[in-house]
Amino acid sequence: MDEKEKTISVFNEGVAQIQRLDNIWKDLRKNREAGNLEKCKWILDSAEVELSDDIYKQDDENEEKEDGYQSKLKLINAEINKLKKSDGNYLSQLYTLLIKKEMFLRRMQRLAGKGGKDRPADEDEMD
Repeated sequence: MDEKEKTISVFNEGVAQIQRLDNIWKDLRKNREAGNLEKCKWILDSAEVELSDDIYKQDDENEEKEDGYQSKLKLINAEINKLKKSDGNYLSQLYTLLIKKEMFLRRMQRLAGKGGKDRPADEDEMD
């Protein structure tokens, strides 16, 4: 595979991942608005898997292992997993933590360059 084909392949995979994440975010919003918070947990896990390589890369680039993004995500997941359905505030607490996790994952998506609008609109990287 020559350099141009490799670049096109990387670009195509990036676009495919952005499309998969877009579908995940749409499904998440639909289920959150319907009050299906348990399903939202599984949907966010899908987003986490989709962004996992990018999260590892962010930590490697920043040389952060102990207090890096992986550690922060593990803490959020631990908070979610320790919730008890028998607690009277379960749904409220779950909702708050799911929002926290979504915001974290969306930030990871933006930092990975797969979402957001940080670059000027006239910048073209496909030359």
